[in-house]
Amino acid sequence: QDRTQCKNANYLQNRVLLNKWALGMIRKLQKDEESETGKEARSVKRIMTKLQSPTAALEALTSLINK
Repeated sequence: QDRTQCKNANYLQNRVLLNKWALGMIRKLQKDEESETGKEARSVKRIMTKLQSPTAALEALTSLINK
């Protein structure tokens, strides 16, 4: 956010909102993983790395929606 050099306030506001939504989804994935395995979930960074694949991201989003 600090590195973004944009003068369009609406763009920046929407970008921040999307970032917060994505982080919330990742934290929900962590909670689900902890409840399913009984172990500590992977870090946010490791989950983000896994979700770089479009297939993995769609599967994760689908699992969140279906719960």
